[in-house]
Amino acid sequence: METSAVGAAPEAGRGSPASNELQAFAAMLGRGKWIIIGVTLLAAVNAFLLSVTKPKTFDASELLRVQSTASQTSSPNDIITANKSIASTYVTLFTNRGFLAQAAKSLGQPYTLDYLDSHVSASVEGDTVLIRLRATGRTPEEATRTVRKVGAFAVNYVKDIDSAQNTIPSSSPCCLTANGVSAEKNV
Repeated sequence: METSAVGAAPEAGRGSPASNELQAFAAMLGRGKWIIIGVTLLAAVNAFLLSVTKPKTFDASELLRVQSTASQTSSPNDIITANKSIASTYVTLFTNRGFLAQAAKSLGQPYTLDYLDSHVSASVEGDTVLIRLRATGRTPEEATRTVRKVGAFAVNYVKDIDSAQNTIPSSSPCCLTANGVSAEKNV
């Protein structure tokens, strides 16, 4: 059995297994350095080209508030719960292709069913009575114009439904109002 002093250099050709693996790994990287550099540069060029050629999209959104009138026997909590349920129903309505077809017909060119279906969405804002109507476009103006027009159509559509239902004596009218538009760029 052979012993050596602590800290003494190992004899030639007898390095530790860890240093042998490290040297082998360094040699492998040295042989393939051009492949590694080439793949890295290719990925960087692809990322740059994608970011330059990808069309820019912008979001605009509008908040719509659901507010039903209270019946004399309803508690405030019941009214809020009913409004939340109505908001959820309206979100389903506003994303329905039948509603979007009527909106496209009412708004006219350049709005088509396919355009509205791919550029307009709606969601309930958290656990509230607010509906976020969202539209996308190639410019902030296009997105804002789309969300405003669809939002106005949605408010009038709901008011028309409510007026038709209010001819029935026991119905409780509901109101949908627009609360403003905000636009932002999608990155």
